[in-house]
Amino acid sequence: MEVITSVKTADLVYYVSFEEPRYDLMREERREALFRDIVKSFNVHLNDLKFFIETPSNNYVHFSKFQGASFFDVSYGLEEVTASLRSPVDREQILEFYGALNKSFGGHPVALQRATIQSHLSIENDLMDYLDFLNPFTPSNFGKLLSGKGVSYTLRVEENQLKIYVVVAPSLFIPGGLFLSTEYEFLPNLYGFEDAFAIVERYQEFIIKELNITTKR
Repeated sequence: MEVITSVKTADLVYYVSFEEPRYDLMREERREALFRDIVKSFNVHLNDLKFFIETPSNNYVHFSKFQGASFFDVSYGLEEVTASLRSPVDREQILEFYGALNKSFGGHPVALQRATIQSHLSIENDLMDYLDFLNPFTPSNFGKLLSGKGVSYTLRVEENQLKIYVVVAPSLFIPGGLFLSTEYEFLPNLYGFEDAFAIVERYQEFIIKELNITTKR
């Protein structure tokens, strides 16, 4: 069963964990180099940088910025970095933000990369018909009580050391709409950002095709 959809909201979350803590950032000159890089690469002010010395692992430096309707938010630690992008404008913006973030790592080895894509979609078809198509079994005593159902899949791509977690369920924000979440985890990490991005793009297209989702542009 094919469903015709339109994207109403989309959020990306990118996470990396370093092989070893970035002890180099404890040195003043390395911190200064990082701060200069952030200010230049993301066109933010020094006032936009917030420092939290009590959380060095995952939120040593925090900054965010609006670009049009998009919101980019980064928690930068000595052991891990998390960056979310709400309502991305296009592919180029994603590459610009996350590419610049990866350059700031300065070649520091990354043990794990994880990318999560979450979308709320309006659909032109009946939502429950589609979810029944994906997951036809419903326990008999659920029938009169059932108000929604969903499905989850775990995929493993051995050659890329990649696990993919897929969730399809009713949207909590779009009445009659669809929620689609895909999470890509590279562990152990074999790739730089650009190669990992290309793999995620390829499998995102594959998943959407296999789920029989057509998105209107």
